[in-house]
Amino acid sequence: MNVLVTGGNGQLATCIKETWKPLENERLEFIASRDMNIYKVESWEKLLKGRMIDTIIHTSAYTAVDKAEDEPELAEKVNVTQVKALVKAAKTVGARIVYISTDFVYGATSEEVPRSESEQVSPESVYGRTKFQGEEVVRQSGLSHLIIRTSWLYSNIGNNFLNTMMRLLGEGRDLKVVNDQRGTPTSAYSLAHFVRDYLRSDYRLGLMDKETINFSNRGATTWYEFATAIKRIANLPGSVSPCTSEEYPQKAKRPYYSVMDLTKLEATGWENAAWEEELRMVVRFR
Repeated sequence: MNVLVTGGNGQLATCIKETWKPLENERLEFIASRDMNIYKVESWEKLLKGRMIDTIIHTSAYTAVDKAEDEPELAEKVNVTQVKALVKAAKTVGARIVYISTDFVYGATSEEVPRSESEQVSPESVYGRTKFQGEEVVRQSGLSHLIIRTSWLYSNIGNNFLNTMMRLLGEGRDLKVVNDQRGTPTSAYSLAHFVRDYLRSDYRLGLMDKETINFSNRGATTWYEFATAIKRIANLPGSVSPCTSEEYPQKAKRPYYSVMDLTKLEATGWENAAWEEELRMVVRFR
């Protein structure tokens, strides 16, 4: 299995690099956006053919959720145009694709019911809309693929909620954090392990073909409760108090409820950990 991981310097790609030690029949390549013209089919074709790639894990994305509202053209270029070029090139070598997506595709709901892969999506932000458009490009390609929708991704790498809270609370800051948006924090290391294990089983047993699956750790919480857990586990001096979304306005509209239905994930046999258990592991090894 010859695997190409895009977004090579990003959070998830770095976690894949740290957790996936290739077996004898596996080879991993990592490519960063700055290393090539990611919008040209020819660039991707040259890379895929030259390195005999048969599997692509596409982690490269425009993920600055609020900034995307001011830069919709750039967000679409990275999240849609890039995917079109990659998919077209992948067809020339018959590569399969693992596409990393987001809970932002689900949009608003008036009911607190776990979000299912089969439900009608209604993204309410530029980020969510462009990520769903990228999903559709992959679906319509005819290639074997796995689309993974994940939520509240964090690790000790890069810019994410955990690292922001660790820094600000570590400085002794008094923070207000939104308490009316409910979802599930997901360790990027946990997702990296799942991608590795799923692809390995697929490579032997042919399990994967044109599938969309939700992936998060188990349980549900709010951003305020997540921040409180970080403070407690890391024993940080700052303070955290709850506020509403109206009291903390952001340019991009967030889903108020994005807890995901994990029925498909559980059916794979994956042993999923609770979100707070994963958080303890990540904080411990910072």
